[in-house]
Amino acid sequence: RSTFQAAKDFNADWLVVDNYWARDSYLETLSEGPWRVAVIDDLNDREMFGVSLVVNATVGSGEWDYPIGSDCRLLAGPQYALLRSTFSQRRQEALLQRQAEQEFRKVLICIGGAHSAEITEAIIAQATGKLKDAQIRAVVGRGHQLANTDHLPANVLFLSGQTEAQMADLMAWADLAIATPSTVAWELACMVTPTIIVRTEDNQTAFAKSLSQKYPLCLVCEEIAALSLQLRRTQSEDAGYRRKRNERWASLCDGLGAERVAAEMMKKAK
Repeated sequence: RSTFQAAKDFNADWLVVDNYWARDSYLETLSEGPWRVAVIDDLNDREMFGVSLVVNATVGSGEWDYPIGSDCRLLAGPQYALLRSTFSQRRQEALLQRQAEQEFRKVLICIGGAHSAEITEAIIAQATGKLKDAQIRAVVGRGHQLANTDHLPANVLFLSGQTEAQMADLMAWADLAIATPSTVAWELACMVTPTIIVRTEDNQTAFAKSLSQKYPLCLVCEEIAALSLQLRRTQSEDAGYRRKRNERWASLCDGLGAERVAAEMMKKAK
């Protein structure tokens, strides 16, 4: 009721919902207002009748059987990933930078804010075990419970709450990134940063499986325990194959998804 009233007071044209707990009846009630409803989704686990727009950046989501009305538009695939403009603005520079052959001397680990200290430490441990000579930057969100960093190797720097500009700098700096299946993965693709995707939560399963099935050249680990083996394989790759794989990865997202979604909303606004 409070959301409905706030949208009414604001005289909204659109109401955008990005919440796993906004279930069928919630969305149906919101759609009764004098506005259109857009849902940002990646699970397809609820009915969305009455919704006007669904945005799902997951690879292959355009083939999912979505329970939506005939007048609802589905914007599916990483070309609709909602990234901040900093990353698309830096993309051309990144494309030129990656033309030179690089070894994995600088590694960026991107860990979401909701992950436990144990998950953070497990990923860092596997990375340092296989990349002993690399400089490693481990970035977590502001809401992350920081692990005890006293026992970390000297080559690991722990960073928290980086701005988007700082994240873009880190992605450009890195020869390799290790990230969870989330928006940050598409930021890394936009920045042409070679990336290993590691699934750490159940709600990331669809993202990880779709990526590995549709784009087998991409590096995906279904569990943290597989990261060590993936790092060893990646280090031993032929340079030509590595370049081809990263070109395919970078082609998935150009960072202009927010503009595409906004253009669709402008067309449909009442």
